[in-house]
Amino acid sequence: MKWMILLFTVSFFGIACTDDTTMQEPLQGATEMTKNKTQNVDKMMSKEMNKIKETVAEKASMAKEMAATNNTSDMYVTPSLLNVRSGPGVSNAVTRTLSFKSKVNVMSNTRGWAKIGDNEYVYSKFLSGAMPTQINDPAVNTPVQLEQPSTDTTNQ
Repeated sequence: MKWMILLFTVSFFGIACTDDTTMQEPLQGATEMTKNKTQNVDKMMSKEMNKIKETVAEKASMAKEMAATNNTSDMYVTPSLLNVRSGPGVSNAVTRTLSFKSKVNVMSNTRGWAKIGDNEYVYSKFLSGAMPTQINDPAVNTPVQLEQPSTDTTNQ
């Protein structure tokens, strides 16, 4: 058995040796290589597990956000004009605009974008669950006080 191990080691590592003493060094080298490979595999597995954990946390956050939005599906537009886009994100084309106080039915919410129809998304930051009383224009970044309708009928 001892010689079988010696022959295997000699053929596997290409080592020429004549006795057990000369075999100890190559065997230690093989053991060290195995340890290093095992440590590398452990590191790779750890990185992959961290990626999986991050993905699960992101999906859970998105589900929580969707659930919160789905509880109040009727929302109102807060800026004077709000772009409706073909997909969630500013890189998608503007298909139409909504005006202040327009009522929309939010079907779902993905990463801050509310789906309001087939291929129709608006940025959910500019929606409110309550009927807005002030325009919240992002360009100005300051709420605008609405003018009260005039009761003067002389110019009509």
